Amino acid sequence: MPHAALAHPPRWLTNAQLHPQPCAGVRDWLFNEDSLTRRLTALSHDGFSVSPLQEGWQRLRADECALLGVADGSQGWVREVYLRGHGQPWVFARSVAARSVLEGSGLNLAELGSRSLGELLFSDRAFDRGELQACRYPAAWLPAEVREERLWARRSCFSRGRLVYWWPRCFCRPFGRRRVSRRRVRTTIAYSGYPCCLSGHGVLLRDDCMDAGGRATQEAKAEYALRVEPLVAVSIDAKAPPTHASSYNPRNLHGDALMYTRLLQSTTRLHPRAWDFIQLMRLDKPIGIYLLLWPTLWALWVAAEGVPSAKNLFIFVAGVILMRAAGCVINDYADRNFDGHVSRTRARPLASGKIKPREALVLFVVLVAMSFVLVLFTNATTIWLSFGGLALAACYPFMKRYTFYPQVVLGAAFSWGMPMAFTAETGSLPPEAWLLYIANLLWTVAYDTFYAMADREDDLKIGVKSTAILFGDADRPIIVILQGLALLCLLLAGARFELGLYFHLGLLVAAACFAWEYHSTRARDPQACFKAFLHNHWAGLAIFVGLVADYALR
Repeated sequence: MPHAALAHPPRWLTNAQLHPQPCAGVRDWLFNEDSLTRRLTALSHDGFSVSPLQEGWQRLRADECALLGVADGSQGWVREVYLRGHGQPWVFARSVAARSVLEGSGLNLAELGSRSLGELLFSDRAFDRGELQACRYPAAWLPAEVREERLWARRSCFSRGRLVYWWPRCFCRPFGRRRVSRRRVRTTIAYSGYPCCLSGHGVLLRDDCMDAGGRATQEAKAEYALRVEPLVAVSIDAKAPPTHASSYNPRNLHGDALMYTRLLQSTTRLHPRAWDFIQLMRLDKPIGIYLLLWPTLWALWVAAEGVPSAKNLFIFVAGVILMRAAGCVINDYADRNFDGHVSRTRARPLASGKIKPREALVLFVVLVAMSFVLVLFTNATTIWLSFGGLALAACYPFMKRYTFYPQVVLGAAFSWGMPMAFTAETGSLPPEAWLLYIANLLWTVAYDTFYAMADREDDLKIGVKSTAILFGDADRPIIVILQGLALLCLLLAGARFELGLYFHLGLLVAAACFAWEYHSTRARDPQACFKAFLHNHWAGLAIFVGLVADYALR
């Protein structure tokens, strides 16, 4: 993108030099030394992506030549990208390096594609990072799509010997103005740093709407109320304590969830790539653990008649966590060439190149080995059954290439812990246990179809198969049938195992959850479908609570 010559180029200032200081929210985004890519990834709940606008050799601006220490008019490698959240441009980034130094450095920036340059620089310890600087970025240097005056930007210098990168990034406004109800705004999280107003789709960085006391003006509050995006509304409350932006998650507004995310992110102090491997194992997204855990606990409680042994309880809870992590790793390994084409998954560690395929395979083997060690503390029947579970977990990720029923294979894999729980507790596998197995298989196909509905458009483009594509417009009615059959199997199992009132109340709550999911997805909006998928955790929990209460209160 050609850049206009400026009579007065911007003044880039350090945190100490910047006066007057912007509010704490803006200052945190401008001068926090953590990886901006990782913060945006956490903020978007894995909806982060990089969209290259242009890259190649071109003549550098005069200010860039001065910074790089080369003669005016020198050529350099220029890369301009949008850092997007849920498809919306959050940050405009321009990185430059002098041609005279870059050639022969061994780095081929043309191969970056949709990978983030920031992750490359942060992961290479040979690069030294200079002090962060900030300024009001000239509108003339921005793409027309996001051009606006007085937007904040920050830049930093990464150097390795004579090789120097300058990397300015400008924070953009989110697009779209959508009215939200007064009730919606009142019930959302308060964020005191309103000039860094966070929504599910954007980051606003403005401080030109404060009164003399540093508080939001009434006009500013009204303006932001109209600019709130639909994924999550953000209210403005100057008295509320500031929330750390890198831990903000529009789907997890509760303090315990934020603490869990912060705890996981703190592992980067032990190793700079720890967060990448945590994301690969999806430990930052425990929904899959819940959906695998609840049915396993159903079976364990029924097999033990409400009093499972502490040993088996530990083995199966730990086994669920390890095998779910292993399943996510092998799934991403299988989909590494597809995920880059799907908006929701293109930022995953394997798809974005943060983790190498060989590293993922090694991690998969380690996780499976740890799970198998746990199974060795059960009995021979359970050990033999575990091989069936491993086979299902390993083959599921490849099914979407060959069949429209990968969700059925997933259901079989997610249900395999149930017969193992029976054999571990009783040494046998009664016929009634298969009613629980079939119920969970049907339920899994139903909720994973919601998951596939969220990706249906992208899957059609790249040729991936799923029940969502197979069912077409009949998807929601078929999901209702599957959920109904799952409840019927659970009712039959309850009769065979002589379960009482509280178990049936749990089934009633689960049925109410299913009804809400059907209603909320009537427009088949991808966000609503994904939310319906997440909501199934509560159905599984309700059934488990009913089981525990039924045995405890006999």
